[in-house]
Amino acid sequence: MSTVLPSHWPRSVSAAELVRNFAECREVAAQRTLPVTHHGRTTHVLIGIDAFNRLNGAGRDGPMPDPVMVYALADWLEAGLILCDERRTIQFVNRVAQGMARAPAHGLVGSALLDALPSLAGSLIETHLRRTETGGEVGTGDIPSPFSDACWLRFRSFPLGPWNALLFHDITGEVRQNRMADETQALRAARRLHGGVCFARLSVRGTIDRVNDPCCRLVGLAEERLRGVAFADLVPTAERPAFRDALEAVLRGEGDRATDTRLLTNEGALAPIRASLTQLRGAYGVEGALLLATATAETGPGIRPS
Repeated sequence: MSTVLPSHWPRSVSAAELVRNFAECREVAAQRTLPVTHHGRTTHVLIGIDAFNRLNGAGRDGPMPDPVMVYALADWLEAGLILCDERRTIQFVNRVAQGMARAPAHGLVGSALLDALPSLAGSLIETHLRRTETGGEVGTGDIPSPFSDACWLRFRSFPLGPWNALLFHDITGEVRQNRMADETQALRAARRLHGGVCFARLSVRGTIDRVNDPCCRLVGLAEERLRGVAFADLVPTAERPAFRDALEAVLRGEGDRATDTRLLTNEGALAPIRASLTQLRGAYGVEGALLLATATAETGPGIRPS
């Protein structure tokens, strides 16, 4: 039965009063928190053990969360999650992991991991999972997907309460982007070494955003002079409509184009080129077009679809 506190008992006590009247303070703390002051400033709080356990119950030494809530939360992850017990029996598979493995949960849960997913046998994933099982080690790596060809996964194995967890994240797009970045870098180096490949990045309005040195040398103007100029204005008047039509078709997404045309130079001459026009798309739609060109012998102008 709880003790009825005296009505005159203060809401806080000083450290000295706590020492002199600890028995009474303990009775108060069993029913409510009791602030302890030092030189008028609250520095500690005296609470009963039941209240302390309630506060500390969510700590690492407290009980595990309800598994149903854990499973419900895991189903909202954007990564695949598989939970196994100490015998490596699958206890839970979230929706993303089911999609990766192309198997429903009822066909996986309760089965031995390698029986349900034999493609993991002998893989780097199994190696790291074994280390997690034996020593609680956290393992991670990027590997070709054991579930699907031409896909890549970033996996992580780690202990999670009574389970050992496998977390999978599809990084196929990231790997492809990195490979494309490497290829793009190599192409830029090849263009620089060639020295005769003209490059221009055009905006959605057909104006020049960026040009390389060979293009500047061909027309006899510095990049600062060319930036913001409509590329079609560098083409002779008679050939300009055909070039504009080709560029607009590329920007509309009607396919890439190749053209034989000529450029007006700063000296008033005409430089024949063979140019290709391709659409440049970004994350939010069309960002413009790319033009590659090389100087050629004199040929008649013409536009060819790719």
